[in-house]
Amino acid sequence: PNAIDGTDAADAPATGTPEPGGLDPAFVVELVRVLGREVGLAGGDVMEVAPELGDPAAARRTVAVAARYLRETIAATLGIDAG
Repeated sequence: PNAIDGTDAADAPATGTPEPGGLDPAFVVELVRVLGREVGLAGGDVMEVAPELGDPAAARRTVAVAARYLRETIAATLGIDAG
């Protein structure tokens, strides 16, 4: 999965292509979990994180969302709960 650039700009503004009205991070996390449980994942990545494009607070929000997505993707790939 790679949804950081599809994530709502309010939650992930420091990306190459911010998406006003985009995906809610909770939805993306649940989607990753469902895909891992019901389909199976072999891996994933997060691209388009660009902290230099925002102020420090925007950069921290974006990096935190990206890290959450990666943590959930790794857990789903391993078949465990990221909690």
